[in-house]
Formats: sequence, structure tokens, C-alpha cells
Amino acid sequence: MKIPHVVVRIPKVRSYQRALLSAGILLIATAKVAFAWNGIDVQTGQDIEIATGTTIEEGQNVEIFDYQSDEYREVLVITVRSNGHRLEIEVLDKNVKRTRMLELWQ
Repeated sequence: MKIPHVVVRIPKVRSYQRALLSAGILLIATAKVAFAWNGIDVQTGQDIEIATGTTIEEGQNVEIFDYQSDEYREVLVITVRSNGHRLEIEVLDKNVKRTRMLELWQ
């Protein structure tokens, strides 16, 4: 008994298709800034949120919404650590003059 020979043809990728694929990958990679960051204050377990489009970098002032106090607070980002799909950031809460550890995800 003979086993039939199967040939699989892979179509050639044209330059415009390669450009579209590259643009799509770039769009997906940068799309993170389009979503709000949700998270918690690690010490208290209370929910917080950082607004859509906010870039989180060390030394930057960021506005967070603190659900416990039901108000917006301005914080200074001290450190940023990436842990897979989550961020751990240490911030200085300017309203109460203390540091907070926040864990964020999108």
C-alpha cells in the first residue's frame, strides 16, 4: 500500500502584505495606552484606576482615582516594575505625603 504524497503550497507574501502585517503588529503593541489601568493599593487592598492614555514612567506625576476616598489624587511615580501583564509601581501620594505600592493591570 502506497502512502499518497501531499504537497502544501504556502503563498508568497507580497511587500504590501508584509507592510500591513508590520503595521498591525505595531498597532497591537502600542494599543496598551488606549485602555485604563485598573489595580489595587497593595497595603490596603482598595481599588484604584489610572485614566485612559496615561503613560506610567518613573519621575512622572500621574493622576489616579482612589475608590476608597472617592476622589482623584496626584501621585509621583517612584519605581516601576513589570511582572508579566501587571505593573507594580511605588508612588508618593502628594495628598497624604506617604508612599503607596500599587499593582496594576489592563
